[in-house]
Amino acid sequence: MKLEFLPDGSDDCPLVRVFDFRPEEAAGMLTALGALASGERETIAVHEWPGVEAVDGCRLVLRVGPGDRGVIRLRDAGFECVLSQSGWDQVAGLVEPFSQGGAGYQWLVRSGDASWLISRSGLW
Repeated sequence: MKLEFLPDGSDDCPLVRVFDFRPEEAAGMLTALGALASGERETIAVHEWPGVEAVDGCRLVLRVGPGDRGVIRLRDAGFECVLSQSGWDQVAGLVEPFSQGGAGYQWLVRSGDASWLISRSGLW
């Protein structure tokens, strides 16, 4: 699974994308998102997941917050995505088809300083 920030190159930029993954890696992502949605976890660092290749050092931290703030760019060039528990539940639902071998792409978050995209091939 690759994690990459694209600052430009498309009208959809800036965006953080997760791509080039197997269904079992998407299933691991789904489990992590479920832990945020249930309140079992408050913070998860995507770039630290086993098997994740952080392209050019891209970092993304997922955090439960009181509201849906979206993807926030941090001073250290990393990103934080802050959503409520119900927001994480919605994102988990969007990731689920990829854990079952689904193809294509899906916008996970479209608010904040950047969008967040999941794409099997990297294309959208």
